[in-house]
Parts: sequence; C-alpha cells; structure tokens
Amino acid sequence: MRVISQTDEKLVARHHPVGAWVTVGIACALMICIGIVINVRQPNLFAKPYSVGLFALIAMPIILKIHPVVTLTLDRATAEVRVERKYLFGRRLWTGSLEDLTGIELERIRVSDPRYNVFRPVLMFEKTPSKLVNIEDSDENLEQVQEAVGRFIRLARLQQSRS
Repeated sequence: MRVISQTDEKLVARHHPVGAWVTVGIACALMICIGIVINVRQPNLFAKPYSVGLFALIAMPIILKIHPVVTLTLDRATAEVRVERKYLFGRRLWTGSLEDLTGIELERIRVSDPRYNVFRPVLMFEKTPSKLVNIEDSDENLEQVQEAVGRFIRLARLQQSRS
C-alpha cells in the first residue's frame, strides 16, 4: 500500500497486489500448458480434453477475487474513512467516522521464512471497533502510510480546534 494522493482535505492510499496477479497468471498458464501436453501424449488420461486448462481458467478469477485492489481514503469534506475493495467483478465499500479514527497499527503476520516481514494495517478507532484492512504488505510501505495517516489526523484535529 502506498500513498498516491495527499492534500489538506483528502488522503488516498492504494494497494495493488500485482505480484499476486502475475504469480496467478503464470501458474494458470503453466497449468494450461501441462494440460495440453498431457492430453497430446496421453489422450485418454482425462475424461474430457483440456480439463487441467479449464480448471486453470476457472481458478484464475477466483484467486483474483482473493487479491483485490484496496483503496483507503480519509476525507475531511465528508468526515469519512473509506476502505474500498475492487474485485475482478464488483466492489465492496466500508465507511467509518474520521473524527473517531486514532491511527493505524501494523499487525505482523507469521510467515514461513523469518527473513520476511509481512504486515496488515489495522484502522484504530476511539469509540468503534478496529477495522482490519485485509491486505499484506512490507513494513516499509505500510509505515509510510501509517505516518501519512498520523500527520493527516493531527492536521485535521489542529484545523478543527482552530475553527
């Protein structure tokens, strides 16, 4: 997740899981190729021709649904925090109160290789329950977003106290 736009009135951060999409695309292409090679060499192995390739074509949209584009927007004009998840087909929108937002905490995810630090951002609110933004990213990227959100909240509260 990276900050893509920041003004005094609005902060927008976006997460593009391009790495996951490329991995899924390569895996599906490999499955299709393997299915074609197996059907050419042993045509009676599968009940229907190209069933492995068909499986890959069905699996690709499902996996892309698991890794959507996520946009976090803090908007002073509407006093909202929005988390929008855009899938291959459709989108989901969650909204919360900007006045209630206290910041972002980073939740560490245990991965098999201890050399890698993978985190998920959690939106922390004063009065309402916290909201997990279900993405996985490096600590460097998320710390940048965490600092930008902290600055935005401090500035918004400072300007609100002046008026």
